[in-house]
Amino acid sequence: MPAAEQTILSPGLYIVATPIGNLAEISQRALEVLARVEMVLCEDTRNSRRLLQHYGLVGQLRAHHRFNEQASQQRILLQLAAGATMALVSDAGTPCISDPGRRLVAACHEHNIRVVPISGPSAITTALMASGMAEDGFVFAGFPPAKEAARRAWLAKKLSLGQALIVFEAPHRLLALLHDLSELAGRQHRLCVARELSKHFEQIRAGSLGEQINWFNKNPQSLRGECTLVIEPLQPAQPREQKFFTDPATMARLFDDCGVPVSVASSALARVSGLPKRLCYQICLEHKHK
Repeated sequence: MPAAEQTILSPGLYIVATPIGNLAEISQRALEVLARVEMVLCEDTRNSRRLLQHYGLVGQLRAHHRFNEQASQQRILLQLAAGATMALVSDAGTPCISDPGRRLVAACHEHNIRVVPISGPSAITTALMASGMAEDGFVFAGFPPAKEAARRAWLAKKLSLGQALIVFEAPHRLLALLHDLSELAGRQHRLCVARELSKHFEQIRAGSLGEQINWFNKNPQSLRGECTLVIEPLQPAQPREQKFFTDPATMARLFDDCGVPVSVASSALARVSGLPKRLCYQICLEHKHK
């Protein structure tokens, strides 16, 4: 990498996207930055060391993850303010998206420390382009809550936004998430489940919730590796009273302010919005007495 050896990086924090699976999916610019920075901040030093060694790079690694980020941030900021060059990487893909680092980046901006993004692989865009399910934009929502009640309320809120929804999920919770989605949106609602993206056992399945649930029940060996889901937007029927209709969350709050019981409010919301009644019930429940 002769050109990189002559490059002197300006002081600052370099946010470097790394491969989500296939190690060949890394940019030349990312390699040059990783070769020149004084320190690489990473979630797991073992994972990042393997990546650097694969490309013949020797870098000083420091763990910066969700368990220690508060304690390590001040020391990192002091070094950056003094003119250090550091790279921030996650275990895979683009940092600061459902990964540690967001607070550090925000603090750098507050202290006028230069932040340089080095673009590259992302499970979000990779799954999205393989799904064919986001014609009019999308909402990325990260990981849903682990507990059922919180997860259903969270899903109801996200589904009510009316755009394709992208979420991450751990394999051992995938079926529970699919069942919750089918309860709220119906078994015919479509989504794409992408797992092990760009790796040897990559799997991309598009189909209805009913089909996905049946398939994963029959193929439990496929419940491995972090999953990225692209969920088609709900297509509500034309509201009967369009001029009076506003978004579902606002309607739910109005019903609650008027003391309308959740069961009655959800039926009314379903009638005017065209959204599934179970989804409307969850939305009304979420906004009760807020």
